[in-house]
Amino acid sequence: MSRQYRVYLITLLVLAVGVLGSAPAPAALEGKTVKFGAIVPLTGRGAPTGQGNKLGMDIAVEEINAAGGIGGKPIEIILYDSAGKNEEGAAATRRLIVSDNVLAIIGPCLSGVAEVSFPVTNRLKTPSIAVCSAKPGVAEKNRPWAFRNTTISTALYEHGIRLWAEKYKIKKAAVIYDARDAFSKADGAIVFPIMAKKAGVEIVDSVSFQTGDLDYSGQVTKIKGLNVQGMLIAGLVNEAAAIVREAKRQNLSIRIFGGGDLSSGKFIELAGKDAVEGLYSVTAFWVNNPDPRAQSFLKKFRPRYNNVDPHFTAAQAYDVVYMLKQVIESEGVTNKAEDLEKDRDRIRIGLEKIKNFPGLTGITTMTKTGDVQKKILVLVARKGEYQLVEGQ
Repeated sequence: MSRQYRVYLITLLVLAVGVLGSAPAPAALEGKTVKFGAIVPLTGRGAPTGQGNKLGMDIAVEEINAAGGIGGKPIEIILYDSAGKNEEGAAATRRLIVSDNVLAIIGPCLSGVAEVSFPVTNRLKTPSIAVCSAKPGVAEKNRPWAFRNTTISTALYEHGIRLWAEKYKIKKAAVIYDARDAFSKADGAIVFPIMAKKAGVEIVDSVSFQTGDLDYSGQVTKIKGLNVQGMLIAGLVNEAAAIVREAKRQNLSIRIFGGGDLSSGKFIELAGKDAVEGLYSVTAFWVNNPDPRAQSFLKKFRPRYNNVDPHFTAAQAYDVVYMLKQVIESEGVTNKAEDLEKDRDRIRIGLEKIKNFPGLTGITTMTKTGDVQKKILVLVARKGEYQLVEGQ
C-alpha cells in the first residue's frame, strides 16, 4: 500500500470516528417505515450496473435496520426498474413522489434517464440523489432538488488519462463511444478529447456505436488502421467488454483506457482477463481498500453477485442510504404524513450540508452544483483484477 493511500485511509477513519461519535441521539420517528424510492436499470441498458447498485442499497438497509433503523423505524425502499429507458425513469419518478409518498429518491442511474427524471423531482419538490450519473451539468440544471453522489466526468478522468498516457507513452489515440447513452456520448465526444489534449495526446479519430450493438468488427478494424498507440472507450459494461474482446480477436496491439463504467469486476469477467491486461480505468471504491467497513461490504456483496467485485457505484449507492440516515437524524425529520412536504425540504437542506462524509467511496462533500467532491483512484488491470496505480 502506498504511503499516500495510507494517509488517505487514516484520515477517513479519523473523520468517521468524529462524525459518528459526535452525532446526537436521533428523535423517534412517526409512521411504520421510513420510505425511500429507488430507480435503477435492473434490465435493459445499464443492467449490470443497476443490479449492483440495488445490492449496495440492500446491504446498507439491512445493516441499518438490524441496528434499529432510523429513529426506531425500519427503512423501506420502493424500487422501480427503469430498464435504461428515459420515459420509464420519468414515469417512475412521478409515481414514487405522487403515489408512493417517498421522502427521497435514490437514482436514477444513467445520465440520460436523470436528464428527464430530475426535472420531475424539481417540479414536485422532492430530493433525488443519483449514484452513477456523471455527465457534466445534469444536476446543476435541476437545482435545488437534484443531487448526485458522483464526481462529474471531467474531474473523474483527468488524472487517470494523464497517468495512462505517461505510463505507455501515448502520443496518438482514438476514441470509441456509445452514441446512444448520454453519459458515454458526453465522455467520448467531449470529455475524453479535452482530457487527452491536457495529457499531450492527439485524438486522431472518433468512432461510435450504439447500446445493444452485437458486432464491433468494423469499428475495431477502422481503429486498427489509424496507427495509434491508444484507444479510449466510453461505453457501458456489456458493449465495452465486447469491444475489448473484438480488439483481442483482431490482435490489435494497443493500450486501452476505459471510462468509469469499466472499473468493475463484472467488466473483467465479461471481457476476459487476457483481453484487459494493462487497461487503465478510474474508481471511487477500490476493492483492496483495507478499511474494515469496505472489506465487510465486499464480504456481503460478492456471494450475492456471483463472487464478482462491485462497481464503485454500488458502493456509492450504499453511501447514499447512510447519507440519508444522517440527514434525517440531524434535520428534524418527523416522518409524519402531514409533514411530508416539510420533511422533503429538510432532507434537501441536509443534503446540501453534506461535508466530509466518511463513505465507502471516500471523504465526500456536496457542492453547490449538486455533485460531490471525492478522491478518485486510478486502476490498472493485472492478472484478472484491478490494482491501484502507484504514484497517485
